[in-house]
Amino acid sequence: MIRKFFAFAITALAAPGVVFAAADLISIGKIILGLFSALAPVVLGLALLGFMWGGAMYIFSAGNDKKRAEAKHVLTYGVIALFFALSFLGMVAIIQNTFDLNSTDTLQIPSAKPPF
Repeated sequence: MIRKFFAFAITALAAPGVVFAAADLISIGKIILGLFSALAPVVLGLALLGFMWGGAMYIFSAGNDKKRAEAKHVLTYGVIALFFALSFLGMVAIIQNTFDLNSTDTLQIPSAKPPF
């Protein structure tokens, strides 16, 4: 079942390259990185949500040691998920810059201007 899913996923990722006659590797790379760029904020948001959920569980389990241990477990996995999500964002940016795959639909890392 899992092999069929991965075979379908690989076929689905490769199909746009075949249909639109993307014969060169750069076009296929742009398509794949475009998908990763769209997926990266979702992954980061879910990781942050998991971390915040674990923090809320830890705060609200003030007197119960069993719930506090479960909250620490969720917090630990939340930190790990944040690490991997940010690493994923970094790898996408490095690959885009290394192979000069920058286009208008690339990932823009959010930033804020100082208020003063």
